[in-house]
Amino acid sequence: MSLGTTEAPANYVPHKKEEVYRIRIGDVVQVDVFQEPAMTTRQRVQGDGTVAVALLGRVDVVGLTTAGASEKIAALLDAKQIVKPQVNVTVLAYAPQRFTVMGQIKTAGMYVIPPEENISLPEAIAMAGGPTIIGNLKKVFISRKHGNEVTRMRMNALAPSAQFFLIQEGDVIFISETVF
Repeated sequence: MSLGTTEAPANYVPHKKEEVYRIRIGDVVQVDVFQEPAMTTRQRVQGDGTVAVALLGRVDVVGLTTAGASEKIAALLDAKQIVKPQVNVTVLAYAPQRFTVMGQIKTAGMYVIPPEENISLPEAIAMAGGPTIIGNLKKVFISRKHGNEVTRMRMNALAPSAQFFLIQEGDVIFISETVF
């Protein structure tokens, strides 16, 4: 695991999250096959990213939209025994997406990003009650994991560009202390 520190440029605007929800581990989904009520199933997406589908066994659905998962399952069923099946995958309950706020913050802890919403850096800090009296919002560090690597970014939460910095699942936000 590598740990690097980079200074985010003043005009840094990360890629916007897609507006379409993608299925995640821990989501509860329902799989319906039109005119095949015995194949209807409700289940939690397992840690390996799969759901069980009759006639198919385990099917990987993590990272797919509900439409994409529906199409994938329909194609697999069509290749098996059901001719041109109509499949509908629905997310019934979303797995929580958590981030952590630490350091000079009034209420340090873990917070949840509401389903299908984006949280900016200033909003995340506000969720934690804002900085303490010695908290330095001009020197905020965000640690973000990408696979086996952790990137550490320095941000000015008071800069206008901070409203475009979106918090992601697993981010750790550290509010540093003002040095007098």
